[in-house]
Amino acid sequence: VMAVAAHASSDATSAPMQMVVIGSARWLASAKSFCGCLPVVPAGGLLVSVLLLLRGGFLVWETLGLSRFSHRGNDIGEVGSGTLRDIFAIRGSGGYIFMGDDKTWSVFREAVLLLAVGDVFSGMMGIIGLVASNLTLLIGLAVWLLVHALSLLVLPVLSYGHGQDLALSEELEHLRGWLILGGLVLLEVELVSTSMKLALSSSLQLTLAPSMLQLMCRAQGIASARADHVFEKKHVLAAVLWNHEFRRILENAKADVRKMRHDLLRDEDKDCDQQPNTFLDILPIDCEVEMLIRSAIAIQTQAQDTLLRADHLLAALASGGEIAVRGACSGALSLDSVVRYTVNARAMAGTLSGIRRQNDAAKARPGRVPPRILGCLPLEEAVISLLVLCAVVNAISLLSFFWRGRGLWELTVGLRMFVSELRSMEWAMSAADLLFDVLGLLAVFAHRSARYDIQRATWTRGQARPDAELREQFSSMRGAPEAARLSGRIRRSAERLGVVLLWTPLDVLLHLPLLGMLVVGSNTCGAYISGVSQVSSARLAAAPGLTEPLKCSLVDLMAIACVLVFFAVKAYVFWALLILWHSYQFGWTTTDLRALPQLSPFSFSFVAEWRPFAEIV
Repeated sequence: VMAVAAHASSDATSAPMQMVVIGSARWLASAKSFCGCLPVVPAGGLLVSVLLLLRGGFLVWETLGLSRFSHRGNDIGEVGSGTLRDIFAIRGSGGYIFMGDDKTWSVFREAVLLLAVGDVFSGMMGIIGLVASNLTLLIGLAVWLLVHALSLLVLPVLSYGHGQDLALSEELEHLRGWLILGGLVLLEVELVSTSMKLALSSSLQLTLAPSMLQLMCRAQGIASARADHVFEKKHVLAAVLWNHEFRRILENAKADVRKMRHDLLRDEDKDCDQQPNTFLDILPIDCEVEMLIRSAIAIQTQAQDTLLRADHLLAALASGGEIAVRGACSGALSLDSVVRYTVNARAMAGTLSGIRRQNDAAKARPGRVPPRILGCLPLEEAVISLLVLCAVVNAISLLSFFWRGRGLWELTVGLRMFVSELRSMEWAMSAADLLFDVLGLLAVFAHRSARYDIQRATWTRGQARPDAELREQFSSMRGAPEAARLSGRIRRSAERLGVVLLWTPLDVLLHLPLLGMLVVGSNTCGAYISGVSQVSSARLAAAPGLTEPLKCSLVDLMAIACVLVFFAVKAYVFWALLILWHSYQFGWTTTDLRALPQLSPFSFSFVAEWRPFAEIV
């Protein structure tokens, strides 16, 4: 898999690869995963990697017989096969449909163990690839998931039971198994789709600068708004003319911008951002656009720049001293006519050179470093991934109550619910957690949407660079009519995230007695029997041998480790939410634990006007 991935990405920044991602730039820039809930990069990629680690770890746990609940009786009588039989087998009244004899089941378990180890390694590859922006590892993740999906077609054939003779009515009576199998297939399809979009989207970010990405997205949106079937050069030039900064550059190059705007712009271009944007809406690239992009790539290579920027494209447009446009961009032009606009190439080169020097000087000045978790993960995307993961776990917990009558702690770790009130308490807490997880996701997405609208408004007016900080972008549009509305959206999203922040420590306090009773009631490390013996033999001088000492088996230690990991994850989620909320609320934040007293987690006096200096762009 790694060899194929390395070969596929060995020339990831070459012209053919750039042409592929540029042609689908508009779709990839806003590509979503998991039913359109998450952006692919990096939230979708992080969630896929975490799910692979969880799935691989769970199956390794099961196949090696480490889970407490796998020791219950089953038809085969093997340790570690009970839950796998529930997941991968569809059972009728005459026995298992997909599982054959003991030998076949043993081969099946070995195959599942091999896939589980591959999931663990591929999940690590995905996380490292996202953190290090390594396209080879991300392509390797996509290739592995495709191999894993194909293996699901082989496993039922490998483990099919030849001795079973079940009627169709008996199979349909047990619909639960078929639904579980269908859910696994749908999850596999979503993982493969997300991993492929992740590789392409990461390649797009490693290919195009923000200015070029904005220009290509707007040009392709203009092509869709005009209902054209091909992405042509006239669409690129129209996107250039809609931007105030680019128009100023053309005016400095002695171009007749007024005539170009009259010939090339249309009223429907204003609706380019509202056009459908799916994989099926990608338009083929015209040969003139391909030649223009190749010329821009040549200029980029000559300048030894790592990313393809909009100034490379402008330089390629004016390289011949004129801009030739073909096609009916307005009623003044016929379908096959070619209109030429003269441009002073030397003046254009001088203007672009001055802009590059200004940008290089701005980059040389020290600026704010965006907050990151663990020193490498982007804060906002990591919080989104954590909230989605928590929401998925809570949703599965609720489904397990309706489906099996037991919660996740009882099904996975083996902590027994000795009274029904504990099940009701766990169900209520899972429902509340799911509600607040969704509220937190809505708050983060609302804040991101407001920031994107600010960026798009300032970029269209030419008042700020696409890669400028949010402070600079909002300050440039403070007097605009929509400034108050966008400021209100920013403030409301911070308030909602603050509510989720308050719930998180309360949730931990409610889980402490619940999990404590589950651990003791399940006789973990002999705690229940030891406690009863201590109480029943209570006297001034206890006789030796009447009390039961505490003894922890490997299963008990792993159950306690799961509880400790749960609380550690909850604490980390609270820490990440606190950092992100403080950035939303006050415009600055820090991940340094020494500055924790300065984060003011209980200061909820919301300001009347949002101060636009958030660090996340």
